[in-house]
Amino acid sequence: MSFPGIWSQIKRSTKAKTKRKTFVSDGESAKGGKDLRQQAGEIMAYMKANNYEVFEAGEVITFRGLVKKSVSQACFLIFCTVLAMASLALVLQIQLQDFTIPFLGITPNWFYLVGLSPYAGIYYWKSGDRVDDVKVKLASSDDDVENEITIEGNDEELERMWRTLEWREKGMVKIEGLLEGT
Repeated sequence: MSFPGIWSQIKRSTKAKTKRKTFVSDGESAKGGKDLRQQAGEIMAYMKANNYEVFEAGEVITFRGLVKKSVSQACFLIFCTVLAMASLALVLQIQLQDFTIPFLGITPNWFYLVGLSPYAGIYYWKSGDRVDDVKVKLASSDDDVENEITIEGNDEELERMWRTLEWREKGMVKIEGLLEGT
């Protein structure tokens, strides 16, 4: 059962998980808010700081950046594959105790499958760097109280971006945590 899951994880490790989310921030009419030009400058500065360049500009601005392969990601993938292969070997060892290879009469040691684990890291490493696109669309409410920012891109990048730029997800209410007030 774990073998198809580990194969899927290895294949997905080279691709970005794309999402689209809408965030809001205080607009020009709100106390301490920003107009769209300031908001766009803030987004541009953030994207430049994270090695993204403007790829296409219009109503929707597309930023393109290169995401480097990561040694820690490759090691984690190998570790997960070791666990999955060891689990598979254990099941095969228990289920096929009496199995012998025909014409040779040898009982296989299924734990040698764990030796295939480094190939998961090699697959990830050979897939190389990936190009990431982030699309941003800015809009202002009619009364300029809120700026609406719609972003489509890598899920991890979106998460990092809205936390850094202190936006709120549209339709969500922020509740102070127990330790935030102190």
